[in-house]
Amino acid sequence: MIIENIIISNVRENDVKHVYLSVLALALTACGGGSSSGGTNADSGNSGGDQGRDSPQAIDCSADKSQNLIIPVPEYAGSFSAYQGDYSDFPVGGGLDPENLVGMAQLGILLMVSGSNEGIMHPGPRWTNEQDQPTKYLDYSHNAEGEVWLFTQDGYDAENDLTIRMEQPANCGYNEYQYEDGHLVRALESSKYEWTLKGYTAGVQDSLIETQINTDRSGRTVAVSLPVDGDYPYTIMTWDGNGENVLLKYCETAAGTNCASATAP
Repeated sequence: MIIENIIISNVRENDVKHVYLSVLALALTACGGGSSSGGTNADSGNSGGDQGRDSPQAIDCSADKSQNLIIPVPEYAGSFSAYQGDYSDFPVGGGLDPENLVGMAQLGILLMVSGSNEGIMHPGPRWTNEQDQPTKYLDYSHNAEGEVWLFTQDGYDAENDLTIRMEQPANCGYNEYQYEDGHLVRALESSKYEWTLKGYTAGVQDSLIETQINTDRSGRTVAVSLPVDGDYPYTIMTWDGNGENVLLKYCETAAGTNCASATAP
């Protein structure tokens, strides 16, 4: 939940229309308060019982090359940061690190599976959660290109169908795509030290957030509504290697030139 709080509280409302991270929707869905994502996959039979508990998923993307969970989850491939504590305790800047995004995805999957009919000891490839209506589904599959987790829930907001597709490609990045009624509304694509989030309305991209992480774990996030309009359309947030000393600027360019203000949120 820290990601949404950071963006909503620190970036102007018009810059974040339709760009809150769908990993939050995933976590809410797993808790029974939100929605899921979708579909089944012909590969899904490749996972589950035939993989065995010692190798629950197709590829090992973890930094320490250890997979010790019964169920498959996305893994963070980069070196772990010095941030400590729960995700809700992360410093503001640290919450935008790709490590945190993958951690929130893991949390959402674990919550979904722990509340499923099959239970957390079930190796998959499908879990069903009927605790709250409508029923939610999680399907896991993999092939040579990587791994896919699909969350499905019909009747999202009593009207729309919601699908969240989470991917861990063979190159160990992490991607997430959210669809409503079959239309893409958010696309998150990330690698070890950067991510891009695009928002769409009626098939047209209307927002963009980009984050770059440095080797010392300091970082920079740039957000803008599209088409670019106004005197200072770019919201830029920077932080130090501890995720602190956050600086917020409103600028004419994504490079950070001709800025109207610089404040510590």
